[in-house]
This record gives sequence, structure tokens and C-alpha cells, in this order.
Amino acid sequence: MSKLPVISGHECVKALEKAGFYLKRRESSHIVLRRTIPLPSLWSRTIGN
Repeated sequence: MSKLPVISGHECVKALEKAGFYLKRRESSHIVLRRTIPLPSLWSRTIGN
């Protein structure tokens, strides 16, 4: 198994923002990211059928 590349926190945040995450809040040295996933409200159907 190959090793993961060494990246900075800033590079990690940029990559996650590119993947659809956004900055929710920042507390001292911690950054909290969030990603909203829309789901259809299909009450009459079972998901996967």
C-alpha cells in the first residue's frame, strides 16, 4: 500500500472545498467544514428499487 502525500492544512481545506464542503466556523486552530446533501422526499418509494 502506498503512503499518503504530506500536505498542509490549507491544501486540505482547499481540496475539501473543491469537493463541495464549505467553511461553517473557525475556532482558534480548528476549522469545521460542512457539506449539505440534498435527498428527494419520495415517501411512497423504497430507495434502491
